[in-house]
Amino acid sequence: MRKCLLPLLLALGVSLAVPLRRADASGGVSISTFYDELSPHGDWVTVGNYGHCWRPRGIDRNWQPYLNGEWLYTEDGWTWVSYDPWGGDPYHYGTWSRSDAYGWVWIPGTIWAPAWVTWYVGDNDIGWAPVPPSFSVGVSGYVGPPVTVSRSSYIFVPATRFVGVNVGTVRVPATQNATLLARTKPVTRFAASGGVLTSGGPTVVQVEHATQRKIARVSVGDAHTKAVPLDAGLRGGRSNVIASATERAKFIASPAPHAAKVAHETAKAPPRGATVKHEGPQAAHETARVAHARTAEPAVSIAKPATPARERRDAPAPRVEAVRPPQGGEAQLPKKEHGREKAE
Repeated sequence: MRKCLLPLLLALGVSLAVPLRRADASGGVSISTFYDELSPHGDWVTVGNYGHCWRPRGIDRNWQPYLNGEWLYTEDGWTWVSYDPWGGDPYHYGTWSRSDAYGWVWIPGTIWAPAWVTWYVGDNDIGWAPVPPSFSVGVSGYVGPPVTVSRSSYIFVPATRFVGVNVGTVRVPATQNATLLARTKPVTRFAASGGVLTSGGPTVVQVEHATQRKIARVSVGDAHTKAVPLDAGLRGGRSNVIASATERAKFIASPAPHAAKVAHETAKAPPRGATVKHEGPQAAHETARVAHARTAEPAVSIAKPATPARERRDAPAPRVEAVRPPQGGEAQLPKKEHGREKAE
């Protein structure tokens, strides 16, 4: 009997130990756990100065963060419940940013929140978008002006359909974002309650009025996540929503997570062409003016990023020239390498 129980107990011991890997000695999460958890569902890539980020695999071309799921009202405020196959951690830690080379990528962080979004709220419409990588919080949460990001990053739904439904099925077409942003007001509110961050967004009274139904408050566990005290992820009383590039590089360099593919995006110089507006917690603003040719989409404003803000432009077609042949040889055409023309 003992011989039969011993392997069973050992197996149970291993299974019970797995969840404990989610927390380090300070009570916060381990980035290496994110690496192991997400690698089967995407690729770890290097994006400019942001460093190591994660890109999901197999997503629809119209997919974006905070689209495939729903909102629940918990004791920590509006909490995102993800329907994505990789789960909800990329919505409760770190934030998302759009890369020209890879599309939407997730930048890991170690501070928990019900959802890392900034809101636009009106009587008839409610919208949200991921906070920028420059966003930071302190022991009391966030204090500063509303943070706004590029227009296309926002997801809007009618206020009447805000709860109890998969957002992806009721989203207002993104082509209407300009109109919706003009008739709603920006709201960025993260408060600390009981040492845990709570989210902002519309008030319960507003949602109840719009939906004509009573909104029940549920446990955060019903959103398939677990609240983690704010101080577990803070460094020196204040921290960014994303972990430092140095901290994230540690788990990439470790020998354990060796199976995932690591791609690289070359950091590019800022384009000659836009006025860039920066917003920070102290409401300090600065503008940089350069000659502008053309942009792909307007932005409401751009929160200060970790890398120089860029706006897309059409790249000129590569110039193809024949290489002068050596004596007695034949002309050779340039070869393509990584999307560029290369002559040998």
